[in-house]
Amino acid sequence: MRPLLLAAVLGVVAAGCGSSHRQAQPVTGGPLGKGADQVWLFRPAGTPKDVVVFIHGLGEGELSPANHRPWLEHLVAGGSAVIYPRYEARLGGPNAVLHVLAGVHTALQRLHRPGLPLVAIGYSRGGEVVADYAAVARGVGPAPAAVLSVFPGTVDPADPPLDLRTVDPRTRLTILVGDRDGVVDGAGARQLVDRLAAASFPPERISLVVVRSRPGFIVTHTAPLEIAPAAKAAFWARADRIIERARR
Repeated sequence: MRPLLLAAVLGVVAAGCGSSHRQAQPVTGGPLGKGADQVWLFRPAGTPKDVVVFIHGLGEGELSPANHRPWLEHLVAGGSAVIYPRYEARLGGPNAVLHVLAGVHTALQRLHRPGLPLVAIGYSRGGEVVADYAAVARGVGPAPAAVLSVFPGTVDPADPPLDLRTVDPRTRLTILVGDRDGVVDGAGARQLVDRLAAASFPPERISLVVVRSRPGFIVTHTAPLEIAPAAKAAFWARADRIIERARR
């Protein structure tokens, strides 16, 4: 999967940060840690209702929360504590899952709210890494009750995938594909579905959704970074529903 060129949408994202009517708390103690183990922690104003781990993609600006800040703030405004692991010192760095685990561990220690339901969201490269995270989290800490894989990339040959047989079979896994995504073009989603099938993951726990373009909203690979109403309905609202189910 080649690096994303996200600069075209950064101006839109930055503009949205100033105009959002939903206020979130600033980053708490972020970044925590060093190098690829760095992590950012966002807290809601009151007691968190859940934890969201947001695993970023491979592209310009992804090593900090900047590209996804409006969505992260929306999640915080809804009551989620949001963890954003850096997981790589440079784009495409190795051992992504190990660094995700380290960052999440650091953030959960700082949050100090054990027992909250956990949802994991991954975008692009993170859409593949999030499945590996679900496979290993179960043995070392809280495992995600639900996973949202947004436009996942294919496995990086330099960072081999993990065995998905250890993903909790009760996990709900939603995979999104963009109908105008010319970067991954659905290849990562197909590969992820094949990996889950090989791991005998229950197919009824998997939802594969094609996000379709319409006038004024073209679902390219960077559409999840947009803040237009159509993008919020396609990505933010779907994540909200997944999180609400996990809380119940």
